[in-house]
Amino acid sequence: MAATGEPSSPPTSPSTSTPQRQYVKRYTLVRKLMSKNYEWLLHDGSDDPNPKVTTPTYIINPSTFTWGKPALTLHDGPDDKPSSSPVVGCAWIFSTRPHKLGLGDCVNAPQDVRWEEMRQETFRASEFSLGMSLPTTGGGHARVDFRWKRTSHHAVDGKKARAWSGRNWKLLISTDGDGGIGDTAKDDIVAVFTSSPGITTVFGTLQINVDWGVDFERMLLLSITLLYEV
Repeated sequence: MAATGEPSSPPTSPSTSTPQRQYVKRYTLVRKLMSKNYEWLLHDGSDDPNPKVTTPTYIINPSTFTWGKPALTLHDGPDDKPSSSPVVGCAWIFSTRPHKLGLGDCVNAPQDVRWEEMRQETFRASEFSLGMSLPTTGGGHARVDFRWKRTSHHAVDGKKARAWSGRNWKLLISTDGDGGIGDTAKDDIVAVFTSSPGITTVFGTLQINVDWGVDFERMLLLSITLLYEV
């Protein structure tokens, strides 16, 4: 994993009723021509909202109509070969019940995977809920619930969320209080995904506004990719 980039003075976000926090990390989602894989590229920590790297930090391999295989498999590394890029997460997509997101090696150690549900909350699929257990500042763990909500008002710093796009999302805390995991409150924006305009191999950029560990980041990467598949 690349080191966390912490810019000294990120660009100011547009003034809205729900302000964003200072960002901690950015990833860009790419899907190259003639490739079925999704690639997540970690930025170098600069204020520029466009990526400076070309080697993926994570690969997500989609599977369609393959019996017994998750719809999405998350690899920690530049390719989808388990020998060089171990499996660290997966997702099952369902049409009539909540989707399932898993953290861990669902291929070689499925018994150790930690599963969470991702539920569509609105008829127009404009809001999805999910949650997970996160480490607290006191050394324990606390359950925190979130929701991805479609937005045209919030965007990655330095970018603009175009109103006609249905691919712009903000991640809000649904839990009252943060359970001791950090200085956050209900309805705080802890992440935002802004889609790229036009037809391009670059789908968009994920901005994470809190430092809640690698499992939280992987859950966001999986859930945003899942939103491109449903």
